[in-house]
Amino acid sequence: MSGLDDIRAERLKKLSALQDAGVDPYPAESGRTHEIDSVLEQFSDLESSKEQITIAGRVMSVRGQGGIMFVDLYDGTAKMQALIKKDDVHDFDLFLQTVDASDFVAVTGTALTSK
Repeated sequence: MSGLDDIRAERLKKLSALQDAGVDPYPAESGRTHEIDSVLEQFSDLESSKEQITIAGRVMSVRGQGGIMFVDLYDGTAKMQALIKKDDVHDFDLFLQTVDASDFVAVTGTALTSK
């Protein structure tokens, strides 16, 4: 099996895991409320209002540390980091096991500055 075949097999395994968990891996809509560049422009107002927003984009990188993950998203307008906490996500382990760089995801939450 070639390296490309290995990658394809792993991606199909992750696709199957998402489907088995009842997740639509290719939804028709993302529910995005803001483009990333507008979030960055309005960041202080969004942070102080604690308004729920949804951004969507291509995963550029995923870094995990125990019960949290940092996901860099790019939507064609700008790049932004999402902080994903295990306690705040329906299935943190599924996300961790199935999402890779280059996937498209939507993230809903409030704007905040991490320490």
